Amino acid sequence: MTTPIAIIGTGLAGLSAAHALLDAGQEIRLFDKSRGSGGRMASKRSEAGALDMGAQYFTARDRRFAEVVQQWCQRGWVAEWSPSLYQFQNGQLSASPDEQVRFVGTPRMSSITRALLSALPVEFNCRIVDVFRGEENWTLQDTEGRSHGPFSSVIIATPAPQATALLAAAPKLAGA
Repeated sequence: MTTPIAIIGTGLAGLSAAHALLDAGQEIRLFDKSRGSGGRMASKRSEAGALDMGAQYFTARDRRFAEVVQQWCQRGWVAEWSPSLYQFQNGQLSASPDEQVRFVGTPRMSSITRALLSALPVEFNCRIVDVFRGEENWTLQDTEGRSHGPFSSVIIATPAPQATALLAAAPKLAGA
């Protein structure tokens, strides 16, 4: 039995890392402070319906990512978005021609991460506040004082300010 790898964050980066590690035969465990996956692609329900809270759309400029996005299109997770774009210049509003292909999650942005999450081992509502290394393995501690581990490695897939706070015990790594 191998020691799993911890991944903090269930946005697109964290879930992509999880799938790459699983494909390589590694065991993983995901942690997220929120009630569901999404990160910057999160959606929330409201009286008005579902609201995308972060990214309005995304692009796929890298050939490898574009191939993955085409698979997502075929699965119905995303669709091309064709907005009417305008520019305001010299007091005039005019059409703004644009060749960039944009994509949106269907029916909302979090659909992508929810599909990628599938049945992966994840603990939601678990804010990790400390990451420390013992003699052989890593341990995580959450806001409730619970310890999680051991882990052979830790991937922090969160925005830089959150990652920096987690790495307070490793200032050189946090600075990078």
